[in-house]
Amino acid sequence: MMDYFNVTENKKTETWDSVTNSRIALLHPEIRQNAVDFINDVEEQFGIQLRVTTGLRTIDEQNRLYKQGRTTSGNIVTWVRGGYSYHNYGLAIDVIEIKDKKVNWDENVLIRISSVGIRNGFSWGGNWKKQKDYPHFEITFGYKASELLEKYNKGELDNEGYIIFD
Repeated sequence: MMDYFNVTENKKTETWDSVTNSRIALLHPEIRQNAVDFINDVEEQFGIQLRVTTGLRTIDEQNRLYKQGRTTSGNIVTWVRGGYSYHNYGLAIDVIEIKDKKVNWDENVLIRISSVGIRNGFSWGGNWKKQKDYPHFEITFGYKASELLEKYNKGELDNEGYIIFD
């Protein structure tokens, strides 16, 4: 007889894509499974294969990106300086569809799959009031980026360098 009250779910720990898996492995340990589940759920529900294009980003990388389109050549790609992006703490991902081994930049795909990200605990950049960021999904654990920067500067980090949450 099946014990329906003590069934454990066998969750996948990887996605279809080795590039995505390597980027997820660098995320904050508290959101890695959320990211795997999101990517796999989108594939299962819609047949869409997502790739994580950006996950963890250093503060220096963030500052270089912030300068782009302002003091260096290129288009503006971020609105925040280093320390003020959830990417800097491994709490955000940017995703894009890979279709026929090519990147599909159609924002309608990202709109379509956004509810799956939200169901997996992420908030979605497409819901932002100002600059919409359709590929962006983040889990903040209720912290403002400035609060995470303060914890970072105080050294409130685990042995792998990730923020310790209260």
